[in-house]
Order: sequence, then C-alpha cells, then structure tokens
Amino acid sequence: MERTAAFVTGGSGFLGGNLIEGLVRQGVPVRALARSDASAERVRARGAEAAMGDLDSVTILGEAMRGCDTVFHAAAWLPDHDRARAWRVNVQGTANILAAARAAGVRRVVYVSGTGVTIGSGPVVDWDEARGRGKPVGVLSASRIRCEEVVEADPSDLEKVIVRFPYLWGNGDTFRPVVAALVRGGRFRWIARGEHKVSVCHIDNAVHGLLLAATRGVPGRIYWIADDQAMRLKDFVQAQLDVDGLAALASSMPLGLAKLLAELLPRAMRLAGIHRHSPLTPTTVRFLGQQITVDTARARRELGYRPLVSWEDGLRGLLPVQQARAVRRPRGP
Repeated sequence: MERTAAFVTGGSGFLGGNLIEGLVRQGVPVRALARSDASAERVRARGAEAAMGDLDSVTILGEAMRGCDTVFHAAAWLPDHDRARAWRVNVQGTANILAAARAAGVRRVVYVSGTGVTIGSGPVVDWDEARGRGKPVGVLSASRIRCEEVVEADPSDLEKVIVRFPYLWGNGDTFRPVVAALVRGGRFRWIARGEHKVSVCHIDNAVHGLLLAATRGVPGRIYWIADDQAMRLKDFVQAQLDVDGLAALASSMPLGLAKLLAELLPRAMRLAGIHRHSPLTPTTVRFLGQQITVDTARARRELGYRPLVSWEDGLRGLLPVQQARAVRRPRGP
C-alpha cells in the first residue's frame, strides 16, 4: 500500500462508510478497521480493505495502519449509558489510535467529534472553536470532551486535527429511522415544542469537510463543519418525516421537565425491575431540547470549505426510510 493510503475507523457506520466511498472516489486506497465479519463485509462493499481488530490493541492497530499516511478516527461508543464502556472505547480507544499511529509512522490523524462537547453549558448559540468546550453532561458528552483533551494533549509530532459535526443527515442515517418508528408508534414527543434552532450537516458535506481537513487542516486546530443554514428542529425533523408520509404529533414537554425525567427515569426503571435503558438521557434531552448552532467561519477561511449539498437538494435526494435501508444511496461523480 502506498504512503498516500488512508486508515478509517467506524467504516461500517453512517459517516465512516460514506467517508470510505469519498476517499475511493479520489483514488485513495483505504484500509478500514472491522470488528466482525459483518463489519468487514460492509467496509469491503464500500471499497475498502478490511483490517480485522478493534480499538483495544495498539499492536494490532499499528499493523493495520502501516503504510497509511492519514488516519480518520470516526469510531465511537454513542449510547448515553455504560460509562465504563464509553471510556474504554472512546477515550482509551482514541489514546490507542494515537499510539498506534505514532508507531506506524502515520503523518496525520483526523479525529471526529461533535456537539456533545458543548451542550452541557446551556443553549449552544453560534459556537465557534475559540469558545472551547462546555460542561460535561451524560456519558457521551463527557467521553467526547475527554477524547478531545486526549488528542490535544498528545506530545508527539503527529499532525492532529479535530473535526466537529452537528446533526448528520441523509440516506442511511440513524436518527431518522428512530424518529419515524416513534411517530408510527405514537410515542414521539417534542421537547420545548421543537421551536429552537439547530445546525445540521448533510452527509456529503460532512465527507467533504473531512477530506479538506486531511489535506488543508492546520495541525492542532478544531473545525466545525455544517450546512449553510440553521433551522428550527421542528422543521428539520418534519421535512424528513414528510418523505415517509408521517406527521409528528404536537405533543411536547418543557425542557426542565425533560431534564428531570432524564435523571429520575433510569432510577425508577431499575426499581421496577425494568432491564432496559431509559429513552431519555441527559445528553439526548439537550440534543433535542435546546438550541445548537455552530459557526463554520474557520473551516471556510482555512479549509476553503463550502457545502456541496444544499438543504433543498439534500431533501430532494432522500429516500423513504425502508428504501434507504435496502438501497445504497446513489453517489455523484
């Protein structure tokens, strides 16, 4: 494999899989980490060579990265529970990626982060990179913050760039099917009526931003990547439900009540002997219940980032959920 090859973690997921395809379209050989035979099959279908292993072994990771110039670390434990696993996968996994990259002679590591690093400090209003990170809230948010700190604290001469995304959307995402299922079951409720604004990022724009960060990003920098326009959460969700012929009910709960339920519901479920994870968590309540808008000025200035896909074009390209699961999204040139 040539030195211009790339190594991708999280390649069987929504962002990582689309990133593999984006790299392949640019003629970049890709090797992707795969924890199972099913994951290996998925990354091969995207065009990558599968490297069997997980984030626990620096030795295995280093061997898998050998010959690669750039590492994209997109794998993460995303559920907002199981702190021990979140720390092992997210925090220690990120430290292992950096150690393996150093051992393998990798030039640059691009770490994928998100708005979870900001949401614990109240509404996120046009947040730029100079404002740093907010207070941790919930397992996912706390582990994301710690991961960024691990990347920034690495003392080596590795070129390290952090790319943050807000809500990712497009065919094959994980958010829309969950919301559609809740609406079909009559269990969906807005928080704060969904009237607050959010930044969003179409998957093609996300991949575009990652590729730019890999070639133009200033080492040590953080970059926000998002679509051009922020919008009301209600408009964002309902426009996608329209594709499936669904309409969300008007039912809503106040943000304060949702925060309280997120704290109390897990305890009540345990006391009742219900062995499931609570549908409301501190992190998800803030994701869905407060403004989250970000400022992409640095990415535009330093990376030359401009969204490739507008909201209107992205919406026109959406398939119904069931179709999107079965058919890979058509790719542009």
